[in-house]
Amino acid sequence: MGIVLETGEHYLEHLDQFDVIFKSAGVPYSPELLRYQDKILTQMQFFFRNYQGKVIAITGSKGKSTMTSLIFSLLKNAGYRVKLVGNIGNPVLEEIDFAEESDFVVCELSSYMLERLEKKNYLSVLGNIFPEHMDWHGGFEQYAKAKLNILKGSEFNIVLQKTVEEYELATAYENIETY
Repeated sequence: MGIVLETGEHYLEHLDQFDVIFKSAGVPYSPELLRYQDKILTQMQFFFRNYQGKVIAITGSKGKSTMTSLIFSLLKNAGYRVKLVGNIGNPVLEEIDFAEESDFVVCELSSYMLERLEKKNYLSVLGNIFPEHMDWHGGFEQYAKAKLNILKGSEFNIVLQKTVEEYELATAYENIETY
């Protein structure tokens, strides 16, 4: 089939030999990886490129798992066919059958998952943004940029009013409702 798996302490030394580099969300974009950024694919990027159903994406610094679980439970108890994936529950590629569409996929996204993610989805929910993972992102500005990336490509956005005001999102996006 031509699929090669490279692991071990020297795995970064042979990246030029691969057509696709499947990166785990928790692995930072090091200078070695950035040289091959056009080849990098994550589970979430693969999911958003290939899934055609309605996805509700959720993030925030604090409370995103609670919000994700609440939305999942509300939809499930209302009788919808719904899947729970992302930073909560099972990895997306283990949970989703691309041939079988659910009514909704509820997807919790961490800042790691959102960094450089390109997506089209039905609804995104953004809560609060507080300084987290500064060492991984290299500072608050990069962390906030990753979190705000959730708003791009969404048909509808629901955002915490305080976050809308802090980041002047009402002028940047026409499709924002607040809570």
